[in-house]
Amino acid sequence: MIKYHSIAAAQINILREKLRTLHTTLDDKFDENVRQGLHDCIRLHISIIRFLENINRVFSEVVLIQYISAMILVCNFVMQLLFLVDPLSTQFAWSCSFLLVILTELLLYHWFGNEVVVMSHRIGESCYLSEWYMFNSANKRMIIILMERAKRPLNVTVYKFTDVSLASFGTVMRWSYSLFAVMRNMYTKEI
Repeated sequence: MIKYHSIAAAQINILREKLRTLHTTLDDKFDENVRQGLHDCIRLHISIIRFLENINRVFSEVVLIQYISAMILVCNFVMQLLFLVDPLSTQFAWSCSFLLVILTELLLYHWFGNEVVVMSHRIGESCYLSEWYMFNSANKRMIIILMERAKRPLNVTVYKFTDVSLASFGTVMRWSYSLFAVMRNMYTKEI
């Protein structure tokens, strides 16, 4: 999944760079070149949107399962580390390393998902930096339409439940802690 997030973020950066450099054509066909450049940018933007929709359609359920299993695993390993395993044993070291791997995987997944969201927020800024005021009225309308569409951020979702970002990573950690608190209360009542 990380590679798909990286591809989407890279394509958004390419789109942003194309938008910023639309005005650099200074020849007798300026308006025609800008129009063609805008059409290319709009096609690229639409293809990025479709790419992310396909990612959401294909991987949404898998990501939901990953969220739930990660929450349970984190809670389980923290419970083991605090109550069940001797801190000087090799099982403790293995549990710590496995917990670290799970958290790193989740963090990387959310980090790159967050990059897609952050980069998509900057598309409108790149439209504005294209020096749109030099364009003819038809090209100005196209850039305004692109800016309006860019107000809705692009993201990868977890079964249309939440987006994959650093904020949702914090949510997964809070859910894990809540589950841990419930399990800890149950465990301490049994003792």
